[in-house]
Amino acid sequence: ATRLCNLFSLLAELTLVPWLAFFDGRGFSRTVRDALRLAANADDDPDLEDCWLPFFCVTTNLTLQRGETRAAGSLPFAVRASMSVAELLPPCRDPE
Repeated sequence: ATRLCNLFSLLAELTLVPWLAFFDGRGFSRTVRDALRLAANADDDPDLEDCWLPFFCVTTNLTLQRGETRAAGSLPFAVRASMSVAELLPPCRDPE
């Protein structure tokens, strides 16, 4: 969380020519992944199926132009993909 509040970290993530977004999203993705690993007490990325409460999130598939519900797969990817704000963070590429 301190990385996201640090002005120099945010300035380092600014893109020179914002084609898709103003920030490249690497630091934000890393912070989400690290926070979820810490919460799950895991060394590897936790899965959506490993949550102790049933969890799903809604993401947008820009290629097919529709919303999709995710209930399986990588938890950090699903959370990060559902948090992409247009013009601020770039879209995520599905690892599957």
